[in-house]
Amino acid sequence: MAKRNVSEIETGAGYFMGFVSATMDVVREKTVPFAAIYRLATAGGRTTLGKIVDLAYADWLEEQPKPVEQQPQGGHPYRDAPTNCNTLPENHYRVRVTYAPLPSMDALKKEWGKDNVSDIFDGRPFGFHASCVNMDRTPGEKVFYVHDAGGAWESEEQIAWGAKQRNAAAPNGYRPATHEETYEFAKAHPELVDFVGLGSFAVRGVSRCVADVWQSGGQRILGLDWFDDRWRRRNRVLFVSK
Repeated sequence: MAKRNVSEIETGAGYFMGFVSATMDVVREKTVPFAAIYRLATAGGRTTLGKIVDLAYADWLEEQPKPVEQQPQGGHPYRDAPTNCNTLPENHYRVRVTYAPLPSMDALKKEWGKDNVSDIFDGRPFGFHASCVNMDRTPGEKVFYVHDAGGAWESEEQIAWGAKQRNAAAPNGYRPATHEETYEFAKAHPELVDFVGLGSFAVRGVSRCVADVWQSGGQRILGLDWFDDRWRRRNRVLFVSK
């Protein structure tokens, strides 16, 4: 039977032996120096362990069955009570967000394709829209909403619209997604395209550029668009519940 929480794992010596054995099998397969693994049990390796746990959790979430609404289901591996048991409205999604810095341009091109990443992700700073300046950046599960405006739209009018909404999924309204949230949402839902995060922007020349995920030739693009443009309906707004 699968362990449900940390306490159950801690009482199972067999699990620890199996975990260590499985880990060392992978270390040997990848010919990693043992010093790199030994470091994990020292103070210097704690940050790395945190990254490993975050990755393990993200992979675990990806394996959970999803109903028609594409909502991830299942319990949190470190708590008895499930966190994803309630159903969300249409076009809403739960995604774990780390708020880690975006990967380097080289890493992004390996992930998305060498011609599929905008140069605004070259490490230049992003500023935040006023609605996101004091946002909660605590890593964890967020509720996202991919909103179809129903016609052409402008950035500020949609941000104002989102802030006024009240429902069970967003009791305090919505704010626009930042570039970091847009990237992590796109990773969690590779089946989705045509959405934009208006919550943060990089400057190119005199233009404010925001993260935009779209598709061309069957490939997804991590691109840019101009915050101050008038948008077509196909560009959906990526919101986050406050």
